[in-house]
Amino acid sequence: MAYGADNPAFDPFTVTIDLPEATDEPGLLVGPTTWFADRIRPRVEFIIVPPLPHPAASASLTFSPEVRAPSVNRKPLWKRHRLPLAPVTLDPRVLWLDARPRNPLNWSHALNQILPLAIKARSELEARGIDRPMGLITQPTLSATSESIFRYFGFEIAKHHNPIEAPKILFEQTSKRVCRELGTIWMQMEQEKVAAFARSVGETPKKVFINRRGTRTISNNDAIEALLHARGFQTVFPEDLSAEEQFALFRNAEEVVAIHGAGLAPLIFRENDAPKLRLIEIFTPGHVVFFYNTIVREKNVDHIGVRGIPEREMLPDAFDRAMDHQRFAKRFSLKAFAVDPAALEAALDPEILKVFGR
Repeated sequence: MAYGADNPAFDPFTVTIDLPEATDEPGLLVGPTTWFADRIRPRVEFIIVPPLPHPAASASLTFSPEVRAPSVNRKPLWKRHRLPLAPVTLDPRVLWLDARPRNPLNWSHALNQILPLAIKARSELEARGIDRPMGLITQPTLSATSESIFRYFGFEIAKHHNPIEAPKILFEQTSKRVCRELGTIWMQMEQEKVAAFARSVGETPKKVFINRRGTRTISNNDAIEALLHARGFQTVFPEDLSAEEQFALFRNAEEVVAIHGAGLAPLIFRENDAPKLRLIEIFTPGHVVFFYNTIVREKNVDHIGVRGIPEREMLPDAFDRAMDHQRFAKRFSLKAFAVDPAALEAALDPEILKVFGR
């Protein structure tokens, strides 16, 4: 390969990232009204989600300036259609990070995993004085909104199912907690650019209800919206907003009620010194996961979860400790579910966190 001013040579190198053992913060979850809480008068349940210990984890970024043998998408089109795809050669002046194994089709995965990782990789190049452009290899189905964000932060995009021949940045990790926990820190490297992006939008509501269409919807949505609108909340659907408007929502809001999902992804761009935000995250009982509780630790955000009403068919599996968690989530994660208005009202009580010493 010929190198020049636009394609400087460098020796391959590897960056190792280590995370020590750690313990999550405890979470607060409000459950629906039930006789399990009081046989005389049913009440909502307040559940303290205990801290969860995590073993040490590590990751590595390996940078190679030479064109490497084809990298194969782990979920390639040809495996589904039994048709081999020819390798594609990409611009050798660019260093390419193959994001397809992490499959950033989801807005949340793109913002909370792939973008921070790419920013971290670029910072390692800059720290060594290596002036080479970076690009991301993604699935062809990458959304236009996700692509616009990657390009805003200066990354080239190549969308392919095919095996790829190109200079590579290889990423390996022993646990997903590497990107999950360090992503907010890596994003601080581009904080000025993030803030400028959000400031490009004018005023946005101070109280926001982030709703969903299609999957994981609230079956008694009219009742929940009436409750929230009476308290001054405005309903928004993320897909109706530009990326800039979504970022601005989380920058300006004082209270957010949101159904768990990718609509919460822009939380990672909220400045650490932004005014206090109260976040109430509504979970389907088939998919309770305190992912965003980890992100908001550094963001001056009070987080409370509200769990929807379990359906009868969930109960046997829900109490089966031998149940595979992926199987449980696949069955129930995206189904419509009902929310107990009393549980949501309890979570909206501004005094509730004080009761639990938070």
